[in-house]
Amino acid sequence: MDNSANNLEFRIVEESEADLVWRIVNTSFEEYRNSEAPSSALLETVEHVKQALNNGREKAVVCYCDGRPAGTARFYSENGLYFRRLGVLPEFRRRGISKAIIGWLENYARSKGERRIWCNTRSSVDRNMYLYRSMGYELEGERTIQRNDSTVGVATFSKNL
Repeated sequence: MDNSANNLEFRIVEESEADLVWRIVNTSFEEYRNSEAPSSALLETVEHVKQALNNGREKAVVCYCDGRPAGTARFYSENGLYFRRLGVLPEFRRRGISKAIIGWLENYARSKGERRIWCNTRSSVDRNMYLYRSMGYELEGERTIQRNDSTVGVATFSKNL
């Protein structure tokens, strides 16, 4: 396992780059397409992402590794900085990209005066549960939601900044 995420650059993208954000998320979440309750991220279109970035409420960051897009996350302010749709392309996984993106988000949140950062993740995805705990996030709670005649466990993690 290569844990070195070298030569990383982060950039908040423009609405015109919604297709890049969509492609990274769609490719990253593809493994969930055939699950009993596929991720709602897979239902989004480029137009959905473009509208989210256009209304000014939401932003997206793209992480570049050696000049190539490797991962992304979308975020906005709501009771702190909330982030979602964190995705890393399969060829860049196990290199610390998710941790680097979360670290960037934490620094961004601090720079904007936020005192808390938080996210939701599926309770059934052990690697995500481990990731957030390993970065000092605390489990605030869990709930279930209905999706496609199935229930999905959702965990909320947060960290004080």
